Amino acid sequence: MSFSLYVHVPFCKRICTYCDFPRVLFDPETAAATLRVTAATLRALPESMRAEIGRAHV
Repeated sequence: MSFSLYVHVPFCKRICTYCDFPRVLFDPETAAATLRVTAATLRALPESMRAEIGRAHV
């Protein structure tokens, strides 16, 4: 059985009032560090689990 994966990228140019997601203003260093950790976390998943990801939403 496959599953979908959703990765929220919480960095915004400006904070709007209509968004319900957690978010922060964009900072290049924080964004790069967050994306590095996210990629490492996904790579650390067991291959059997990665093989089941049918779709990824970023």
